[in-house]
Amino acid sequence: MTNFFIHLRQYSNYSLLESSFKIEEIVNLCKENKMPAIALTDSQNMFGSFEFSLTCKNNGIQPILGIDLHLEKLDSVEIESKIILLIKNKTGYRNLIKLMSKVYSDNENNNKITLEDLKENSDGLICLTGGIHGPIAKLFLKNDVKGADNLIQKFLSIYKDNLFIELSREG
Repeated sequence: MTNFFIHLRQYSNYSLLESSFKIEEIVNLCKENKMPAIALTDSQNMFGSFEFSLTCKNNGIQPILGIDLHLEKLDSVEIESKIILLIKNKTGYRNLIKLMSKVYSDNENNNKITLEDLKENSDGLICLTGGIHGPIAKLFLKNDVKGADNLIQKFLSIYKDNLFIELSREG
């Protein structure tokens, strides 16, 4: 059995103030560490996705595309939270483009996504709840177990088998 690690949360230099890694550097690190795949999840954008996909393909690495989205206040989560959405198929790609377009065109919600937006555009997407920066972990950190459970149920109703709850402090 081969053991390997696949990053499902990687920022590039297209995530301002989050990373300075260039796409080529990310792919080279994957090659050096024999990583078969990696997810590019830049913050609020997919500007590097084409370059990333081509560079991965040319180097024998499986590209996984996604995005780190900022959420509007959910339930009793009073501060900004984030989730990661990964694309499973063409439908997921289309839905992620719709969500990203909403981020850049809807100033009413301060460029954040609502639970309703997620519900309307969930097909073909995998949701990672954002680790310590996500709404569920933030509720657990406030000792609001009931609120966290309620929010988990809402996310489960949206993503069903495509929901992965992250609670680690490393996030």
